[in-house]
Amino acid sequence: FAVNLFAYGSLCIPQAVAAFLRRAVDMVPAHAPGWERGWFVCTDNAASGSYACDHCDGLPDSCRVLGIRPRPESSVLGALITLRHDEVPAIEERERSYRLREIGVCTASGAAVTALAAVPRDEYLCPGRSPAAIPAVYERAFHDAMRALMGDATADITPVAPDVAPRREDLTYVRGDGVTRGRCTCAPAAGAPYLGV
Repeated sequence: FAVNLFAYGSLCIPQAVAAFLRRAVDMVPAHAPGWERGWFVCTDNAASGSYACDHCDGLPDSCRVLGIRPRPESSVLGALITLRHDEVPAIEERERSYRLREIGVCTASGAAVTALAAVPRDEYLCPGRSPAAIPAVYERAFHDAMRALMGDATADITPVAPDVAPRREDLTYVRGDGVTRGRCTCAPAAGAPYLGV
């Protein structure tokens, strides 16, 4: 049977979803009222091997990525994806820093549906952890995907919560390429804070 998935970060990137599900998916715009999106999740990059440094080919210890958290006056724009029930474990494996939970979502036509969403696990929230940079390649891919989903209606993209994390312009997405890498020892370059779409 079919399962609704609400995507709000890298799962909005069609190529990223197709790569691990091994099939193309249809995405439709949707929003999750009562939630906000921000750069407050620190993944264990050394374990997942998602991003490698272009200079030394090593893995930074952690990277900061998107998450959602409750906020009554906010709403997060994203994509609604229909999965087969047997594809849910693949999502759970990919989103190890999160737990899947059901939330209320509204489609572009105004229909209210229940969907699974990846909500950050407490142990991966940034406060109390060592500083981590946002991979600029991930940030650009996310914004490109959101603009493609919305067409020219970029003004309707829900702003990302303000953040002061530095960007790493020299990181490349490498998850799943099978190459063993050591630890990155390069210092991340601090960039200006990104304040929203």
